[in-house]
Amino acid sequence: MTTPLDDYYAYRQEGSGCGYSAARAFLLAMIAFVLVFFLASAGALVVWTSVAKDLPPAAELKQRASTFNSTRILDRTGKLLYEINDPNAGRRIVVPIQQIPKNLIEATLATEDPSFYTNPGFDVVGIARALYNVVIRGREVGGSTITQQLVKNVYERTERTLERKVSEIILANELTRQYPKDQILEIYLNEIYYGNQAYGIEAAAQTYFSKRAVDLNLAEAAFLAGLPQAPAFYDPYTNFDDAKERQRTVLNLMVQHEVVIDQLGHKAVLSSDDAVRAYNQPLSLIPLKTVNEVRAPHWSVYVRQLLEDKYGAQDLYRLGLAVTTTLDLDWQMTAERVAKTQIDKLKAQNASNAALLALDAGTGEIKAMLGSVDFFNKEIDGQVNVTLRQRQPGSSIKPVTYVAAFEKGWTPATLILDNPSKFPDKPNPDYEPRNYDGKFHGFVTARDALANSYNIPAVKTLNFVGLPDMIKMAERLGIKSFTRKDYGLSLTLGGGDVTLFELTAAYAVFANQGKRATPVSILKITDGTGKVLQEFKPAPAPEVVKPQYAYMITDILEDNAARTPAFGPNSVLKLSRPAAVKTGTTNDSRDNWTVGYTADNLVVGVWVGNNNNKAMIGTSGISGAAPIWHDFIEEVAKGKPAKQFPSVPDMVLQYICSDTGFLANDLCPHKRPEVFFKSNVPPGDFVYRRYLADRLTGQVYDERCPVNLKEERTAAAFADQEFRQWAASAWQFRAGFTAADFYKGDELRDWANDHGVPQPPKLLKVSLTQPLMNNSAQGLIDLIGSVDIPDFASYITEYGVGDDPIGWGTVSPSNSTKVTNSVLAQWDSAAVPNGVYSLRVVATDKKGNKAESCTRVLVLNPTPAPTATPAFTFTPTPTTTPTPTPTRTPTPTASTTVTPASTRTPTPTLSCVPLGGGLLTPIPTLDIRCASPTPASTQTAVPTPTATPKP
Repeated sequence: MTTPLDDYYAYRQEGSGCGYSAARAFLLAMIAFVLVFFLASAGALVVWTSVAKDLPPAAELKQRASTFNSTRILDRTGKLLYEINDPNAGRRIVVPIQQIPKNLIEATLATEDPSFYTNPGFDVVGIARALYNVVIRGREVGGSTITQQLVKNVYERTERTLERKVSEIILANELTRQYPKDQILEIYLNEIYYGNQAYGIEAAAQTYFSKRAVDLNLAEAAFLAGLPQAPAFYDPYTNFDDAKERQRTVLNLMVQHEVVIDQLGHKAVLSSDDAVRAYNQPLSLIPLKTVNEVRAPHWSVYVRQLLEDKYGAQDLYRLGLAVTTTLDLDWQMTAERVAKTQIDKLKAQNASNAALLALDAGTGEIKAMLGSVDFFNKEIDGQVNVTLRQRQPGSSIKPVTYVAAFEKGWTPATLILDNPSKFPDKPNPDYEPRNYDGKFHGFVTARDALANSYNIPAVKTLNFVGLPDMIKMAERLGIKSFTRKDYGLSLTLGGGDVTLFELTAAYAVFANQGKRATPVSILKITDGTGKVLQEFKPAPAPEVVKPQYAYMITDILEDNAARTPAFGPNSVLKLSRPAAVKTGTTNDSRDNWTVGYTADNLVVGVWVGNNNNKAMIGTSGISGAAPIWHDFIEEVAKGKPAKQFPSVPDMVLQYICSDTGFLANDLCPHKRPEVFFKSNVPPGDFVYRRYLADRLTGQVYDERCPVNLKEERTAAAFADQEFRQWAASAWQFRAGFTAADFYKGDELRDWANDHGVPQPPKLLKVSLTQPLMNNSAQGLIDLIGSVDIPDFASYITEYGVGDDPIGWGTVSPSNSTKVTNSVLAQWDSAAVPNGVYSLRVVATDKKGNKAESCTRVLVLNPTPAPTATPAFTFTPTPTTTPTPTPTRTPTPTASTTVTPASTRTPTPTLSCVPLGGGLLTPIPTLDIRCASPTPASTQTAVPTPTATPKP
């Protein structure tokens, strides 16, 4: 945010002794030419004569110089807040110039008018410099001599116009012709305002140092000489650091300029050594004894500084201005009461101070400004206005990061993994952020991450956005404090100082749907005659963020359900009306923040801490600052209807799977509504999916395995390689971000497994490659394959009858040696009846997880010798079977047992095999069909028996 003081800082840098550019030389020549031309004209001579004859005599000049006409600062309803320089409270003690020390005269002349004793009442170079700044740089910079300042003060002219400047020059010249320089300087030094009701150098010496002016040392004289330029801003009781810096400027000017210090022509110049000694000499300011009765003191001082910047310190205190400000005194008193109540409760936790700023997001009008809980309490540095002081904001800065991410393609549904993470920070050690609660929360959406203020996702978000773009976003929102060159990713956690003023105004942009209204403090200014000098008229605010992105931030910060995991369902952040809010806490508990807004454009920022930067004990944004935020809004909004935050164009509501960030499908276990920019809606979820699993191992089902091991399961496919492939082209990473920046190794899958999220199994290296599927086999056969899984413990090989065994027998016992493309075990197929058998290898890791591979074979061992008597024979008779007995070829020993020809050799491919007698175990039918009868002439097929043989 640019405040009126920003230009003032630049103004202070101008000073004397600046080099002259070509532009300045040109302007100098032009001013000289215009002035000579003007003086030479008859009309100018008439004006000059007319003005000069109105000059009062010396005695009257002194009287007029001592005239007061106070300025009043009012709240928005006309209630008096502060009366500046009340004649009954002001202090002036006139002393002759002989009682004013030479070092004070030298300091004043070097600072205000080095050529005072030699110029004709005006300084052509100073005028040229002032005109250059107005014309070329667009900023008004002082160029008046001491004589001109005295004229300006005496004649109470408020308009800063060219006519006024010309008149001022004429009067200054006439004053120089009529009055001795010593007398002009004496009047000036007795009349000028030094702040804190002190008029003239004698009153200033006694007010600040409790001594006579004649006794001021060099350090004190230089310190006081710097105050008149901006007494409110350089008030040493509220802004000692800048007042001290102003002393340095004065001493430097005394070194740079050799000045004439009296009418006798005596000159003085300060040595560098004396300047350094004076600057290093301690200043013993006495306590401020008298202060005008003031309401909303920090606000009144703030407005007074703005008025000084606009009208000049000396004009301000004689113009009789009526300044109607934007402040609501009732709101201000509420802020004071609520803040003091909370700080009283926190004293045991070493919290001594609080600040609050409230403004209207639509117009920028500041409704309340509380700089401390007690302006007059010196123990807490109560006169320091903390709303204007830089402090670390903690997590309250995070919305700036997330709105920048939304501009780059993210949505509130974008998935972030909250897990242990390290980020390079060369030459420093890797940066490893921690969450406030010390936990890791796994898969979270941007909504969850921001609402619950998780740190690790915020750092990952900034890593995506990039530091330069976050800082640019902050500047667009009005935050100008990020000026260092050494920021890191901790910036999103509060690693860069901001003011409460800036941050509250930045949140106002979100409240105002992306439009930034410049903060306003003054509604109207009239002079002593009732003439309106300034009046605020609201103008359309410029859009700095698209309303859709601002709405996403509002929708997240308003979502009480989203922040419930961290703050609970009924935290102090929940109001009786919709409100969007964010807290912030620094790691060392030195700063607590809460900033938020309601749907009727009320934005409130609160800070709690200690001005001396001491750490608090056991406080956070939610326990320290949030109660003030809550109670203030509830009180000032009491009786007003609760409004809902308005939606914006091109926003849609869709149900997502909160585990993945995609539009929810039927398989998603956690669904919720989410808002999206119409042009940036994610696709349907394909992370949650169904797959066929092996009932025994949970691995993907192998079609070679028995069907009774097959079952359908649902899982979230966060397998790392698969997820990387998805993320490489996914909607949420299309802004040039790669999945590798978020996801390392198997962390997605591992986190899901550790937290009970069903995952498709890894493809483990367990295989049974021989015998080939559906091959025929006989005798002793080798089972060849591989077993090489992580944390391997052992494997076994097994067989079962048929293609869907109801039980398994052991081929080989447990083996604890890994195998790669080698023999796992040997199986003697001769020990079992011919038929279909399933074979498998089952590997187990040290945690008990299993993986298996299967195959299936047809055992075709040769038939026994013809003399062998089978255990059972089956002789069909016409009376026991409905099937006619086939015609047989007579043989010497007829038998109903079907025996293959002794010359038959099993082929490597499966053929149609008769399922006749001689088998001890029934073989379930294979899913294999024969196209035609077996061509072997020595074999005749017989019907399958209807009775089940038993072993």
